Amino acid sequence: MNENQDVWAPAIAPAVHRKIRILYITDSIWGMGGAELCLLRMIPYLQQSGCECHLLTFHSNETVRPFLDQFTCPVEHWQLNNVYDVNAFRIARRLRQFIREHEIDIVHTFFETADLWAGAIAKLSGVKILISSRRDMGILRAAKHHIGYRLLRGMFDQVQAVSEGVRRYTIESDGVNPDRTVTIYNGIEPKLQAQPAAVVQLRERLAITAGVPIIACVANIRQVKGIDVLVRAMAVVRQFVPQVKVLLAGHLGSGANLVYCDEVIALSKSLDLQDTIQFLGQVEEVPELLSISDLFVLPSRSEGLSNALLEAMRAELPCVATAVGGNPEVVVDGVTGFLVPSEDAASLADRILQLLREPALRRRMGMSGRKRILQQFTVEIMVSKVLLAYDRLLRAKPGRMSPARIVPHPHALVRDHRGSQS
Repeated sequence: MNENQDVWAPAIAPAVHRKIRILYITDSIWGMGGAELCLLRMIPYLQQSGCECHLLTFHSNETVRPFLDQFTCPVEHWQLNNVYDVNAFRIARRLRQFIREHEIDIVHTFFETADLWAGAIAKLSGVKILISSRRDMGILRAAKHHIGYRLLRGMFDQVQAVSEGVRRYTIESDGVNPDRTVTIYNGIEPKLQAQPAAVVQLRERLAITAGVPIIACVANIRQVKGIDVLVRAMAVVRQFVPQVKVLLAGHLGSGANLVYCDEVIALSKSLDLQDTIQFLGQVEEVPELLSISDLFVLPSRSEGLSNALLEAMRAELPCVATAVGGNPEVVVDGVTGFLVPSEDAASLADRILQLLREPALRRRMGMSGRKRILQQFTVEIMVSKVLLAYDRLLRAKPGRMSPARIVPHPHALVRDHRGSQS
């Protein structure tokens, strides 16, 4: 087949022969993080496509049981505090037994312990395919992880990067063969909309007056999210638009992140922004929050590919985001929003003010953003690309044929390492 020929991925691939059996392993599940939401959205589609899915995590607890109960596949929690003690040896044996008893075809890992420790065990257990999902620019890694990723780079049959930025980082930092890396963007449900009654309740609870300009930011309060830069920018914005409000939705932090959160809140108070910025904590009504907002801001210092950014564009909000990681692959500067340099509070304030002053520009950018999401960032497209990757890897195994059949889908193309569509 010509390398530039288009090969279409499946929208939903019907099962033929037996099901593809997939074990997803992630370091932790604490709620609606990026990887957790990706798995939550993807697994039902894979099951409809004839796959048998299992999910294993090493860190969780009963406080997130309502979230765990949303998964449509079995969820295993095997507590792993470190990889050197007797308990780790027991879990390693248990993992090996699980892979063999369930005849797992593919082990797909997320984050460092799952990638390096569980991935190695899966390979030694004889799993056909090992895939690593890379979702950030290495911000969570310790020195030992950087060493481990380079030493074990040949262990993975494929690395699936969440953006081209992450893919480039993986190749350059970890030395992964470009032929073994693909970019598969996050996908979101295209039709999810705010509920009118919930919108009214949210306005009442937050005491939001009609006509007040509202800026939304959905991000956990961590240093990497750059919330302190947003606070400094809002000190400038408020001078020109005194009535503006910022609704900041995200976990208020724990451990080292709690220190940063306290610093951000103190900064807000020192700039007399208590009435301007509302720290909401983690909220369930994200679609409703976006529906009452005029624009969305993401001031990250590093970003793989932000689900919050995708959701804001789906809600027809113009976005101002930093030009880091995968953000420039989502936001088209001057078309669906604006890109600004990281750490640049002045540029961030300038673009926010421009959008607050130009309603027609906001509407035009918002409409363009939603169109872009529907064309490139839906969960159906994501699953199609994942299924195509699974199918190709299984078919490439000597004497192996994939249980799934590729079915044409007009929107799902996998971009290979040369930049052509294949």
